[in-house]
Amino acid sequence: MVVVLGSSMLHPLHLVLVPLAVLLVALPPRNAVALGVAGALGGLVMFWPQGPLWYVERGWALLASGWFVLLLVLWPRASFTTRAVAATAGAMATAAALIAVFGSWAELDWTIASEYRAAVGAARDAWSGRLMDTEQMLTLAAELPARLFPGMLAIGTVAALGVAWWMYGRLAERGEPLGRLTEFRFPDLLVWVLIAGLALLVLPVAEWADRLGGNLVLFMSALYALRGLAVLVALVVSMVGTQLPVLLVLAVAGVILYPIVAAGTLLLGITDTWLDLRSGRRTANDEG
Repeated sequence: MVVVLGSSMLHPLHLVLVPLAVLLVALPPRNAVALGVAGALGGLVMFWPQGPLWYVERGWALLASGWFVLLLVLWPRASFTTRAVAATAGAMATAAALIAVFGSWAELDWTIASEYRAAVGAARDAWSGRLMDTEQMLTLAAELPARLFPGMLAIGTVAALGVAWWMYGRLAERGEPLGRLTEFRFPDLLVWVLIAGLALLVLPVAEWADRLGGNLVLFMSALYALRGLAVLVALVVSMVGTQLPVLLVLAVAGVILYPIVAAGTLLLGITDTWLDLRSGRRTANDEG
């Protein structure tokens, strides 16, 4: 998630600092220190950094923040992950409606694709043509992330909300802990979102369905890969304990073999939907 957050065209600072400022203003303790920090963060976000997606960056961050605070109030017993995913979905739906009524999908698409083309072109120039030798490769490297931009943004937003929620807890000395990685999970019913995305990719529907399906699959795959990583870490710790040398060797092996590890954790996460691999029993739509 952090990798996707860093690769998004929206600046990571906005995705983290705007929710943090909103949390400090909307939730207790609302004292002078909290409000002062929120004001400083708001000023920083308003004036730096600038970019071609100035309104999109700040508008999206405010939408996600507003939805998250609303769900904190209306859904107090839900887990952080559940509320963060729901807030991101609500922000996506709201943004889609606003763009459909007041904006232009084509213009936003063109702007985002242009930014990715410029970034890829700069990388090619910096490496004197050694990275990409053909125009087709350059086009693919720019167009693919542009098409998957909503899914990448959704993943980055969930990660950013987690960072903002953790920072709020430290600054305000309240809030719920995020929990350990080994306990990470989300409602099992979200597997139907992954199934719907795969169906949209496979079925011969309109082009918009193919793009929507790809973004749904990307988003849910990231969540399930993280859930699978939580399962893997829990199983490893249960077998070898917390011996630092062993864990370091396994971590290095995981980095070297990351394609295999990524595929394996994705399968583990999906399997954990039906079989609670951390306790060896069937699940019942547990939340975490």
